[in-house]
Amino acid sequence: MNQLKISTRIAILIAFMALITFGIGWMGLNAASLSNNALRSTYNDQMVPVGDVSTIQRLVVTNLLDTSLVFMVPKPEFVDGQIAKIEQRIGEVTALWKKYLATNLADEEKKLASQFEKSRGIFVNEGLRPLLAEMKAGNMDSARDMAMKKVAPLFQQAMKDSDALIKFQYTLATNNFEESNAIFENRRNLSIAALVLSALAAAIFGWFLIRGIKQSIDQAVVVSRAVASGDLTKSIDSVGKDEVSEVLKALAEMQGNLTQIVSRVRLGADAVSTASAEIAQGNHDLSARTESQASSLEETAASMEELSSTVRLNADNAQAGNQLAQSASSVAVQGGEVVSQVVDTMKGINDSSRKIADIISVIDGIAFQTNIL
Repeated sequence: MNQLKISTRIAILIAFMALITFGIGWMGLNAASLSNNALRSTYNDQMVPVGDVSTIQRLVVTNLLDTSLVFMVPKPEFVDGQIAKIEQRIGEVTALWKKYLATNLADEEKKLASQFEKSRGIFVNEGLRPLLAEMKAGNMDSARDMAMKKVAPLFQQAMKDSDALIKFQYTLATNNFEESNAIFENRRNLSIAALVLSALAAAIFGWFLIRGIKQSIDQAVVVSRAVASGDLTKSIDSVGKDEVSEVLKALAEMQGNLTQIVSRVRLGADAVSTASAEIAQGNHDLSARTESQASSLEETAASMEELSSTVRLNADNAQAGNQLAQSASSVAVQGGEVVSQVVDTMKGINDSSRKIADIISVIDGIAFQTNIL
């Protein structure tokens, strides 16, 4: 999973949750639409027709009751008024019936409607209108007999057929309700299942997302702490392509650079240590040479003291020779020999003077080296 960037993974999770939310919302809207359609169908195809049939039934009953009032008040003007009302209601029933037939009728409902239409037509044309004609003619006894023997049975049959039609309408309404309820329960169960599955999928995806990020961050923390403590040997696994893997790659590069820097520092330190050892050895050698030069100077000083004694001795000898030459003029041969000795002595002095010059040159060189040190 760490082959994808964290932002991409989060975007996928958000898109997944949005898709699930859209799906659940669509199922909810679809269920609401189906329920609304079922409710509309129940209202338009069952409740309104039931209301119309019930109104028709009420008008038919009212017409029959109005005929009973005529028997109670058999006055011509009252009879004419009741007949007019009954005819008006018959027209209202006909209009309501046409409205009812225009609705969406089931096959069984069409049969029941046809049966009620037939029985109502027989009741009106063969029972009610002949009864009204007898009443209008003033034949109340005949009308009463007709009402009992013919109109009442036809009325009962019409009511029976209308009751069957109304009952069927209620049955359809009940079926529609149960179907709508089943759709609701089905959509509800699907929504619950979708919610559970989406929550589970989101939890699993989120767990893998958090786990991948946490592992990479933990590795980065371990490596950072190791580098901070001076351990540059920690291996860094940065095969992913997400942001944390990029950080790990940067840490790996930093670790490699630090390793190279430390190696170069160690090499420099070793070189400095070697040079320091060589310098110390050189100082030791120089000290030894200085001690040797000091010893030579001491020996030279001793030689100079000996030479000075020799020079003084030679000077004394020369003075003694001069005195002897002056006082012993008579001893010429001996004086010549003395002069010859003096000449030899002077040669020795000359040689000693050259040695002194060489010694002074050596002393100047030592002094120059001492100044350099």
